[in-house]
Amino acid sequence: MDGLIAEKGKTKLIFFAVDDDSVLPTRKEIRDHFPECSYNIYKAWGHFRSSVDSIEAIFRIRRLGIASSRSWSHDRIITHIYRIDTSKGPDSFFTLKYSASLVGFYEISRDDMSEIKTLTDYAHKQYDLMSKMNDYEDRFESGAKLASFLNVQDKTMSNPDQESIVKLFSNYGESAEEQIIEKINQFIEKIKWQ
Repeated sequence: MDGLIAEKGKTKLIFFAVDDDSVLPTRKEIRDHFPECSYNIYKAWGHFRSSVDSIEAIFRIRRLGIASSRSWSHDRIITHIYRIDTSKGPDSFFTLKYSASLVGFYEISRDDMSEIKTLTDYAHKQYDLMSKMNDYEDRFESGAKLASFLNVQDKTMSNPDQESIVKLFSNYGESAEEQIIEKINQFIEKIKWQ
């Protein structure tokens, strides 16, 4: 862990996605909406990028599916993080004013960061498994072509039971993928700060 999330308790974070820093809340606006707070602003690609990349991964999977767990993307879902210490919750005026750039308000603990890692690992493993199963289906077709090319008589290669193959491999893992996405949705709802 790189220190973005406090050792104990939950850390309140406000995530933004902006192309232009000038549209972010100013110090005065933060003080107006969150009186007597302390806060720091971090860029997603800065010192805490490891934590931010982990957090972004679950948002990316939620938005794009488990295939997005396979590779890193240059497209940022979060560009700036306000780490804020306040007892006051976000108000609707703040939310409305920054709705175009606001990703959301979250409270995240160290345990939540561990859960993020577990969820993204599950998504990655499920995607890998589903990809490998697609490869196997293609291999049956390649085997039939090879048997024909080599002019060999092997019914398991030249004439596999296509109906059984389709039954076995079509929709393989899709239900598990949906369940992983649902777990990620539930997790994101759980860490919302409101």
